[in-house]
This record gives sequence, structure tokens and C-alpha cells, in this order.
Amino acid sequence: MNWIKRIAPGIKSLLSPLKKRMSKGEKSLWTNCTCGKLTLRDEFEKNLFECPSCFKTHLISCKQRFNIFFDDSEYTVLEYGMPPEDPINFSDPRGKYVDRLKESRKKVGEKEAMLFATGWLNAMPVTVGSMNFSFFGASVSPSVGECFLSGVQHSINNKQPLILFVTSGGMRMHTGILSLMQMTRMTLACSELKKNKIPFIVVAGGPCLGGTTASMASLADAIFSESKDFLWGFSGKRIIEQNLREKLPDEVQTSQWVLEHGGLDKIVPRKELRSEIYNLLSILLKIKEKEINNTNDVVSIDESLQKTSKAV
Repeated sequence: MNWIKRIAPGIKSLLSPLKKRMSKGEKSLWTNCTCGKLTLRDEFEKNLFECPSCFKTHLISCKQRFNIFFDDSEYTVLEYGMPPEDPINFSDPRGKYVDRLKESRKKVGEKEAMLFATGWLNAMPVTVGSMNFSFFGASVSPSVGECFLSGVQHSINNKQPLILFVTSGGMRMHTGILSLMQMTRMTLACSELKKNKIPFIVVAGGPCLGGTTASMASLADAIFSESKDFLWGFSGKRIIEQNLREKLPDEVQTSQWVLEHGGLDKIVPRKELRSEIYNLLSILLKIKEKEINNTNDVVSIDESLQKTSKAV
């Protein structure tokens, strides 16, 4: 036991700088994957947050997404009005919703599960939205709905293609029926993009389930996924199995399975997304331009409502 006492001070001195870094909230030099392999964080980030050993595509934050997608990592975050945070004063055994919201903001460093920004993609002006699964499972709240509508409005006003990176567990139960109402609002916003001939592309940057899949995520001109393993569906597999009382194959609801059954257009690796989306947008913009030129009478929503009321 004497030798342990002799080397203990030396071990403590070696670990003290690490403890100081961790106490200050500094990142570790290493990151680990579910495959068990350790990778230098700098190498991991240069590889666009994909494991060099097993090639798993890891989930990333909104700002990390913007940094790897926009030209030269330069972009402007779009601001939007925040509705009441806790409209139904929700609480459960885990505590008050407002307190957990504060904890998530402190931990994640973003005020909500969705963020929009504008910048350039190969010198093409674009509006880009992203969701962060680390923030309440990227569930949709009234604030997320407001953020999406604000991003759509910016896209329409500036005639910029809209690209949305989705990952979500569905609607946020903590805000009750008000979360479910966002499905209608987001669906109507998508229809406005179509009316205004704005190209709209959705990319699954993680699992996407529930009302998010049933609304905005399924209404784009093209729907991609970054990984063949990301989940895509409405009800979770466990719920389906309980209702059917039978075991589903492992591949059900994976992006590869959904692609084979017509629910997705293509699986595009993260490293190829910029070029793939740019090439597609170049085609879509030409098609939309022809549609605009072929439209003689452009009727606004207000004018359309007035004509309908007169007819009635």
C-alpha cells in the first residue's frame, strides 16, 4: 500500500489541469462514438461530425449545422417573436416546465429547438432552418412554430430557396393543444411557399417522428436524409407493435426502408449535401421561373377571399 501513497500525489497533479478545464466547461480533446472508438475532436469536426471508424452520422446543433453548410461559415441568424413560454403552467414529477426550459437553454446554448439563418450556398442566397435534438428532443412548441413561420416569411420576402434540416420527436406535450395547432400553421406556411414558387428542400439530420413528419417535413419539393439509419415516421415502432401485437422487422422506419417505400427521395451523405442541394436548387429555380412567367393572373390571398365572399 505504500507505493500507492507515494504515487497518489503525482496522479493528482496530472489530473488537476483536466479538472480545471472541465470545471470551466471546456471541451475535451477527444470524443467517443457508440462504436467505442475515440477520435480527436478536431478531426471529428473536420469530418463533419461523422465517425471515421464506423461512419456513423452524429446529430449536431443548429449553429454547427450553419457553420458546415454556409459559404465560409458566414451567416446571419434570423430573429423572431417569442410567444408565452408556458401557456398552460405545465409541471410533472420532474418539475416545472419553465425550469426545465431554462436548464435546456443553459445546457444547449440556444433559446429553442429551431433556428433560422440566411447566407450563401455556392454564392446562391438561401434561407436555412435547423433543429437541435438536444433541446427537448427538438419537439415542436408554439415558439418553434413561430420560428418556422418567420423563416418562411423571410424566404418569401427575399425570394430565397428554403432548406430545412429536420430532426424531431414530434409535438411538445408541455404546451398541450397549442403544440398540435402548430401542425396546421406550418402546413399553411408550406402552402405559401408553393404559391410563391419558392423551392423548398427538407433534409433529415436525425430521427424525425410524430407531427413534425406529418406536417412541414413531408411537404417539400424534395426530401433527403443524411443517413440510411435515421428514423422517419409518424408513430414510434413500439406503439405500432403494441397495436398490431406483432414484432416489426428491425429495418422498418429507417431512412433506407422509407426510401425503398417512396417516403424519401434520396439518401445523401453529409459531405455531399452542399453540392447535391445546390445542383437541385439550380434546376428548381429555373422550373419555378418558367411557372411564374406562364402565370398571367397573380391573385393575392386577400383578393381571393374577397372574390369568394362575393360569390357566396
